[in-house]
Parts: sequence; structure tokens; C-alpha cells
Amino acid sequence: MKALFFVGFVLFVQGCTSLGEKKEGSLPLDFSKTPGPGEEGFKDFLLTDLFIKANDASLRGEYDRALSLLEKIHSLEGENPHIKKKLAYAAIRAGQWQRAEGPLKELLESSGYREEKIILALGGLYTATGQRKKAQGVYVRGMEKVGSADICLSLANLYGVTGRETRADKLLGRCGKKFKSKGVFPYTRGKLALQVGAKKRALAYFRQSLKRQKDYHPAVLGVGIIQETQKKPRLALEEYKKFLAHSPDSLPVLSRAVDLFFSEQLYEEGLPYAEALSGLDPSNLSLKVKLALHHGEAQRYRQAIGILEEVRIGAPDSEKVIYYLGQIHGSMGQMDKALSYFQQIEAFLPAQVQRARILAHRALEKESQTKNLVDFVGAYGEKHPKIRVDLGMILASFYEEKDDIPRAIEVLTPLKGESTFDDGHAYYLASLLEKNGDFDSSREIIRGIIAKNPNSPEALNFLGYSLLEQGLEMDKAYNHITKALALKPDDGHILDSLGWYYFKTGRYQEALVTLKKAQGILKEDATVNSHLASAYGKLRSYGMAKLFFVEALKHCK
Repeated sequence: MKALFFVGFVLFVQGCTSLGEKKEGSLPLDFSKTPGPGEEGFKDFLLTDLFIKANDASLRGEYDRALSLLEKIHSLEGENPHIKKKLAYAAIRAGQWQRAEGPLKELLESSGYREEKIILALGGLYTATGQRKKAQGVYVRGMEKVGSADICLSLANLYGVTGRETRADKLLGRCGKKFKSKGVFPYTRGKLALQVGAKKRALAYFRQSLKRQKDYHPAVLGVGIIQETQKKPRLALEEYKKFLAHSPDSLPVLSRAVDLFFSEQLYEEGLPYAEALSGLDPSNLSLKVKLALHHGEAQRYRQAIGILEEVRIGAPDSEKVIYYLGQIHGSMGQMDKALSYFQQIEAFLPAQVQRARILAHRALEKESQTKNLVDFVGAYGEKHPKIRVDLGMILASFYEEKDDIPRAIEVLTPLKGESTFDDGHAYYLASLLEKNGDFDSSREIIRGIIAKNPNSPEALNFLGYSLLEQGLEMDKAYNHITKALALKPDDGHILDSLGWYYFKTGRYQEALVTLKKAQGILKEDATVNSHLASAYGKLRSYGMAKLFFVEALKHCK
């Protein structure tokens, strides 16, 4: 066979494709030197040709063809262990496992169950096809003859998936003593402990794994994930940071740590890790976008733009990247540049909402720009129903800023029937109606919200405060407000409503206590400061009353 493979290599280099074939653009085969059928050397030539084709098919991922060719070689060559292995592996790759079983069994028997790779292949085949007893038999005999770490793990995993965790744990314990430097054994015991809900024991095994192999990343991820599930993300981060101090290039741990830094909003602390991850995995465009957004939030606009422009090289048509570039230029006050980006992605609806915001900002600065805003909202609202309410909210907010409350109401009212008009939009419309003195319509909208969601603390508080301000149904007002407070006990606005109820009903000392709590939460709210000042005034504490009236004025429009 050595001669066979040498001949095969030479033929391959010369560009031969098969017996009697001529490949266009290549030199013809010299048939005068090619042995014919019946001649000495013909069989070796044919086997070599088939072997080259089988190998090429396997490299191309054409496993069915490779298998067919290898079976032809096997029928010609007979008991060649190398061909048997190739045939079995090709059958497994082709998903024709039954055709792999025979050659693997023959190879194992002939080796006296001493060839580790064949043991693992046959055991894995039996496991994958649900023949677990056969798999166990192969692994048990393999443990007797070879006793390798991988065979031990395969057998332990088989015990684990068949509900024999205790047996698996004992086997892993024995193998762990034999292979003392390998962290995989205590780690796998930790996984088994997690399987039965023993988190404390799992944690101890994961830590033991790290003592054996300080760079064994599955173990530190096991520790971190347990801590994350126990709602201790900061402790998990400390574990990841400690691990990365000595294994800074561990992609799985870096990825997990960066995700956690970002979810915990520890952007500055996580930035070096995110940049390290980006350097190790330059194809991770999603991470680069996250990095750019973080730089943008930290007002490092140039860095953000640089990263996003780099991402555009790999994803030139990414609507999100173009959108983020527009957002960042908008944050820098470069409105024309921002608009130019948003205009590139007409079909990306969030970009059109941002265009409306920029137009509203310009219209507030310059009255002559109002028509551009109104026309844009009308045209795009008609064209894209999904953002009609969002655009209407921007226009209504613009009119509210201009103190044109009736026009703001006029914009929002027709949108009530839209599918995207939610309770938040209804709540805003109710507040506009109240500002406009239409208390009945305002309360009607809020009652509609409460009918759908009786436990909405915001709606309950709104209705209670509205009744309170009008001096209507004071008992109902109190009930609505106290129910809202029970649902959301630390809400400063609801505490303010309750304090104002006490004030309105002459219970000034209770009003003072409650309003002080509200002001402690909403220190810069003009209404809360004004209410607290009024309570101090009624209790003749005029110095404090003056102090909080001044504070209220600081935060008034």
C-alpha cells in the first residue's frame, strides 16, 4: 500500500483525474505507460485512482460519493484497516450509520478493543442511534482495555443521560483520581449535580476543576452562570475578571463577561474587555456596533463614528449601522448629516421617526420650518401606518411645546383607532385634555384604561388626582390614590397625590410627612416642591415654605 499511495500522490500532482479521462486544458495521460486490465500493477493503479477521488469527494463534503468509492476500494482491497476506517467515517458523515457499524466492529475485534478512536466512534454511533446498551458495552470493555480519559467521560455521560447520575458520579470520581491534572472530571460532576438541582455541590466541583486547570473555561462559566441565576451578576463578573487576568484570550469567557458588563450597564469598566473581544473576533460586527453605541452614549462620538464606518466596510447595506450613524451625528448637533443618513434608508421606519424629531427641533427654533414638519408627518403617516402614531406624537408634542394645546389634541384624537395607539398614548392625550380644561373627556379616557387594566397605578393615580383637583368625589379620589400607592409604594408622584389629598382635606401634618417623602424622591419636580411649600405655609413654617417655593420656581418652565 505504501507504493500505492506514492503512485497516487504522483498522479495527483500531475493532474490526472481518472483512468482514460482527459481533463480539458491539461496534458493527456500517457496510456503507453498505463497498465491495462490484466497487466501487473493495474489493480494498484485503479485503487489509487479511486482513493484520490474518494478523498477529494470527502474534502468537498460529498460524503455519499466518498462512501460509494470507498466501498468499491474495500471490495477490491479486502482487509485493509486504513480503508475500513475511511469507509466507516465516510458512512457516519453521510448519515448512513448502519453502513459504519460493521467496519467499526471488525476493526475493534481485530485490535482487541485497544484502539481508543474506534471505541469512541462505535460507542458514539450506538448512542446517537439510541442503542444505549450496546454503547455501554463498548465503553465498559474500552475502559477495561484502554481506560482513557475520553472513554471514561463518554461512559459517564451515557450514565448521566439515562438517569444513573450516582453511577456516573462514582465513575468520574475514580477517573478524576487517575487523571489528577484534568479539570474536566470535577467539572462533569458539577454538571451532574446541577442536573439534580444541587447548585451548592455543583459550585464546589466547578471550583475544584479550576484548581486543577486554572485555564479550563467551562468551569468558570459554570461558576458564573450559577451566580447569575442566583441574581449575583457582580460576583459572576469578578469570577470572569479573575479568570481573564491569566487567560485573556478566552473567547467564551470574554463573550460572557462583555454581555454581562453591558446588561449591568457597566460600560466603562467593560470597555477594555469588549475591545479585547473585538480584536480576537474581528468578524463579530454585532459587538463592534455595541462598542460604537457605548462610545456614543459616553459622548465619544469620533470613536463611535470610526467603529461604525469600519463596520460598514463589512456590511455596507446595513440599515441599522446607517441609522446609528445618523443618530450619533444628530447627538453631535450635525442635523444635516444626520438627515442625510436617515434619508438613505427610506424603508427603515425608525429612521423616519428620527427625521420627524429633527424637523420638530428645527421648527421649534424657526417658525418657518413648521410646514416642513407638518407635511412630512402627513405624508409619511399616510404612507407608513406602522409609524403614524409615533409621528403624531412628535407633532402633538411640538404643539404642546408651543403652548398650542388644542392643536396637539386635534392631532392625537383621530389616532385613537389605530392599532399602535396604546395606553401610553391614551394617557398623554388625557393629560392634554386636562390641560385644556376638558376634565370629563380626560377622565373618560383614563377610566377606559382602568377598565382594561384595573391595576394600573399610573391610571389610578391620574384619575384620583384629577378628581382631587376638581374637588369631586373625594372619597373615590382617596381610594384610587391609595390603591395606586399599594401597587407602587415608592412612586413619588403617587405620594405627592396622597399628600395633596391630605392638604385638601385639612390634614396638614399628614400632608407634610407624605409630601416630604415625595420630595425626597422627586427633588426637581416643581409641583411636588410647590405642594410641600404650601404644607409648610399652612403649618406657619414660613422659612421652609419660602425655601421650597424658591426650589419650585427653579424647576418651573
